[in-house]
Amino acid sequence: MNGGSFKKTDSLSDLSTLQRPSFSADRGPKKLNERVLGDVMSRFIKAIPLWRDLLDRSFLSPDMRRKYSSLLDERTARLQL
Repeated sequence: MNGGSFKKTDSLSDLSTLQRPSFSADRGPKKLNERVLGDVMSRFIKAIPLWRDLLDRSFLSPDMRRKYSSLLDERTARLQL
């Protein structure tokens, strides 16, 4: 019944280790062509400022805002965005 590539045995911690090469045309769970890869990465790049703005306006404590901002920095660096 699972239409996607996410398996019941997968966990979110496994997904947090994804890197840009995981999405390249010759690697990863699904082979993505360069056009699709470019579109996905472009959407991520456009979303980063929106995520930062949302964090700034959120109800989170300043400490949690810093932690999420740090996590966002780490993930964008990992994806080479």
